Amino acid sequence: MLTSEERENTISELWESGKYSTQKELSKILGIGKNTISELLRAKSIRENLNLNLESRFSTRTILDISPLPKIQQVKVLKKVKDIDKS
Repeated sequence: MLTSEERENTISELWESGKYSTQKELSKILGIGKNTISELLRAKSIRENLNLNLESRFSTRTILDISPLPKIQQVKVLKKVKDIDKS
């Protein structure tokens, strides 16, 4: 089973390959919802924008849930989640 980050990277690579004209087409080929494709692509973008080096894996849902926050708050929340995961 792939981690959240691996799933995001895989979907992004497929999408960026240019083989699919729409996210809907990609979703049909993979048998997952178009919204899932959109969320995975969005989470990858957020993850890259944050440039995380926190030695912890965060779920796609966690990344998407913090996305409305300012970048500095996103990083603070993820550091707290990482600290909770360690205990």
